[in-house]
Amino acid sequence: MTTVSGSSVEEICAFIAAFAVKCDDEGDDGVLSRLVFVEDPTTWRGLLRAPHPEILVPLDPSFADDVGSGNIHAVLVPTDGQGGDISLGPVDSQAVAESLRTSGVSDLRRSEQLGKLARRSLSAFRRRIASKPALHQPRWAKGAVHRDVKGFLLAGRWNDASDGDRSQLKFLTGLSDDGLHNRVSDLALADDPFITGLGSTWSLVSPVDAWLLLKSSLQEEDFKRFETVAVTVLGEGDPTLDIDPGERWWRTSISGTGKKYSPQLTRGLARSLALLGTLGNDDVGTVHSGADWASSIVRTLLAAANSDESGRGWASIAGQLPLLAEAAPGAFLDAVEEALIGNAVVARAFFSDGPDSHPLTTSSMHTHVLWGLETTAWSSEYFSQSVDLLCKLDLVDPGGQQANRPANSLLNILRPWHPDTAASPGSRLMVFDNIRKNYPDRAWKLGLALLPEAHGSVHFPTRSPEYREWKPDKTSVPAAEYWGFIAEVLNRCIQDAGNDWDRWAEIFDRYANLAPSDREKIRASFQGQIPNLTSGSDRAKLWSHVRKVIADHREFPEAAWSLPEEEIVKLDDLIEKLAPPEPHAQHEWLFQDWSPHLEGARILDNYDTYEALLEQKREEAIASIVDSEGLTQISQLVSNVRVPEAVGWSLGGARPIFDDELLESLKLSASAAERQLAERYFARRFVDEGWDWLEGLLTKRPELSAYQRALLLLLSRDFPRSADTAEQDAEVAKVFWSHFSPPTAWGITLFSLNVPRLG
Repeated sequence: MTTVSGSSVEEICAFIAAFAVKCDDEGDDGVLSRLVFVEDPTTWRGLLRAPHPEILVPLDPSFADDVGSGNIHAVLVPTDGQGGDISLGPVDSQAVAESLRTSGVSDLRRSEQLGKLARRSLSAFRRRIASKPALHQPRWAKGAVHRDVKGFLLAGRWNDASDGDRSQLKFLTGLSDDGLHNRVSDLALADDPFITGLGSTWSLVSPVDAWLLLKSSLQEEDFKRFETVAVTVLGEGDPTLDIDPGERWWRTSISGTGKKYSPQLTRGLARSLALLGTLGNDDVGTVHSGADWASSIVRTLLAAANSDESGRGWASIAGQLPLLAEAAPGAFLDAVEEALIGNAVVARAFFSDGPDSHPLTTSSMHTHVLWGLETTAWSSEYFSQSVDLLCKLDLVDPGGQQANRPANSLLNILRPWHPDTAASPGSRLMVFDNIRKNYPDRAWKLGLALLPEAHGSVHFPTRSPEYREWKPDKTSVPAAEYWGFIAEVLNRCIQDAGNDWDRWAEIFDRYANLAPSDREKIRASFQGQIPNLTSGSDRAKLWSHVRKVIADHREFPEAAWSLPEEEIVKLDDLIEKLAPPEPHAQHEWLFQDWSPHLEGARILDNYDTYEALLEQKREEAIASIVDSEGLTQISQLVSNVRVPEAVGWSLGGARPIFDDELLESLKLSASAAERQLAERYFARRFVDEGWDWLEGLLTKRPELSAYQRALLLLLSRDFPRSADTAEQDAEVAKVFWSHFSPPTAWGITLFSLNVPRLG
């Protein structure tokens, strides 16, 4: 089953039908011959039982509930709005205009206007280009428009089974229950229907088209009634917020939400507000514009939400926030700003998906706030304020189960290769500079994220406006613009790095993904900072980062991403100036990876040769550290590297002279790092010296505890001899078997025979 979302069910069905016809014209008759649009529930259930696979399109989305797991049919479910598996965006206005000019519309301005109209509503476009548009004017839009039609327009959608919905429809239309039923039926059965019904749900056939036709008929009293209804319905509290979040999903599925008004009416009113704000700047029959009315209503709703510090006001209206952001972007942004004032008590309540919440049953209203801000960020006018508010939300975001976070929204909006905004590159850089000024730590993370990644990155589209024409027809970015933007971001990162060596290390992590000119810029800028690099640990860290860049690219010279040797040589020059004087810092990299890059041998060419060279270099490194800095530095090295096992093993091979010191580290009181160093050291000692050495050590050291003796025997990994030796002392045997980890089937059998003694 696949959901298909678009501006209206009618247009989605038209698209599916057009696709089927196109396939048929091209010789593929397997689509059109199997395509069935279904509006009757009985017919729908019968078709689901059909033995041959069909392409079924239910005109009522609720029909999809009947589709079982064994369904053999392709089911396409039209849903208006956004969020479908397949989303049908608006048509490309420029492409439509060009097609019209090709078809004979010579007036450039008219073709552009018609293209914009088609992007907004295909139904309105079809009517406008008719040879006699008046003949295509629906009956409900001709002459004086009655109050009931305007009431239905403003409601947008409702559920006839809801008493609350019917009461509000009667108030908007001035009709009684019987009159409401009869009038709805008349408008639904007309040749060019105004309303369509699916089950108990009624909605406008084509909302945008209806608003374009009827908006000029709306009067002051219509807007006042609409304001009353919108504030009442959209401002209704959500009783389910009193239920424990972990139980909310199943309790509401059994007993319902307890809300007086249906989700259909709530959504319909929010959509009407969005259309009013979008289309109502002119041609409405009042002193104030429709946009003014939309702004006033949204301000009233969100002011009430902000007055509730628990956040429940926002939570109750959360699902409609993206549409309210389209209806009145200024009012929406101001309300979010107010929620962030002071200690941001209200804004902190947006986030309810903390670590203790269940990831599958917990929702958090912050996602709806983010979708609203992502929507307004498409607008060049509201881009800056939207981004600023996302930064402020990022400051109070405690983190949580959901992937939707303010920081992710910021990145997706500003991403150089796919910016989700109509703002120009210059505007985006100006806003980034504001972030650097006001939120320097966030700006640093964002700047790094904007730079290219080694293996590319995945773009998750932000929410697009449903009705506002903020989103460009095309969002492709020319290569020159992309690399120019990257260069500007890098300039700012270099400036902000200053003498912060951790930041420089992060810049070098992205070095290889940049353009040659940008890499040169990094080298030159860093050269100028080296005289300020006085800390030995910072020098070692940077040396390690640059060395790894060199090693990675010399390890795979044939890879497409690998830097050319002539450029790697330039990094060799840089690394010489960074080389730390301390042996442990020079050699730490050998123990940071199981298979570090080595000059002279590649693991891909010959594994045995590589392993032999790696062991040799590690032992030489340990010998150098011990001889210059002593065993204490070896202990410190174990705590700093990602392969500490190799440190103890190499110490046992290179300098097997620390038996006395490291036996102390085999005590229970030793730290984990100390014990790990000692264990690998003594394991290596046994491999090199064998049983003569181990038995001699045990004999010469009568003071060793049962724990130490058992551990030394276990480290030999020579079974069953080590087990037989342990059995000579009951205490040693008990410790031995309690720590025994059988490496083979034989070991498992041996262990099972000795389990009883562990009790």
